[in-house]
Amino acid sequence: MIKRIFVIILMISIVIPVFSMKVIILHTNDIKDVFQSRGATFINPDFPPMLGGVYSFATAIKWEREEAQKDGNILLLFDSGNFAIKHIEHDSVSLSRAITVFNELKYDAVNLGIDEISSGAKFIEKNFANFNMPVLMSNIDFIDSDIGLKDYIIIEEKGVKIGIFGLTTEYSVFDLRKHILKTVKIEKEIKTAEALVNILKQNKCDIIIGLTSIGLDHDFSLADKIEGIDIILGGYDGKGMRKAVESPGNHTIVFKGYGELSSYEKIVLTLDDISNIRSYTSESVTLFEEAFPPDLNMEKLLKTFK
Repeated sequence: MIKRIFVIILMISIVIPVFSMKVIILHTNDIKDVFQSRGATFINPDFPPMLGGVYSFATAIKWEREEAQKDGNILLLFDSGNFAIKHIEHDSVSLSRAITVFNELKYDAVNLGIDEISSGAKFIEKNFANFNMPVLMSNIDFIDSDIGLKDYIIIEEKGVKIGIFGLTTEYSVFDLRKHILKTVKIEKEIKTAEALVNILKQNKCDIIIGLTSIGLDHDFSLADKIEGIDIILGGYDGKGMRKAVESPGNHTIVFKGYGELSSYEKIVLTLDDISNIRSYTSESVTLFEEAFPPDLNMEKLLKTFK
């Protein structure tokens, strides 16, 4: 009798395929306007292997998209902020090259970090129209300025609703110059995140992602204190991770890269038939030029930038 039941179950499992929708999330942080190829001296200072920078990254993204499309999976690409760099000697911030790269690689959303905010509302407003994707900044507002930055967005694809919000360090008060500080209102990270997670839950999001530029310690604090965040993709400080870590209490997946496009971070979520996360894998993909040959179109596109 037991043998017959086992055979029936086996036959059903063969006839009815297991649902295996995957959501592939790719992430960068703290690029700081570093797009060029260079030697990976942190691996071997005497004979460093070459990192391909944005040129290898463009190749990697092309391959990732082709694979996701072939398998019928969802692919999303995000940046957590600090993609520009503050030129102290000129008291200026350049966004043009980063925006060009984000548009070319079709990022789904980017968050603003302290380096971008330090340029001030007028400068961001001047460049805002050039972004082809939503720009997030949830806990910092420019006073008397309506640029169009988003507190959160919801992406719906293949029946899966994904809510994304962005946070910038509440310690911006110590990093911004006085004339910029007077133009912004800074809210606490926890308070803002709680409110946004509730909004995204009310909108029946299946997956909630935080793009943060608040530092790894604050990322883990966020994961521990707020229930309902599925993934935190971090930035801001110099710490990086080779694999994601899951918080023990709320089971939030926390991941953060090393920055300056030495790598990109990849999380692959496997969903069940009601879009719950069944399992996940994670890896930090180092952008070795040997593994990812430079993309010639990206090289041509960025030649106009010095």
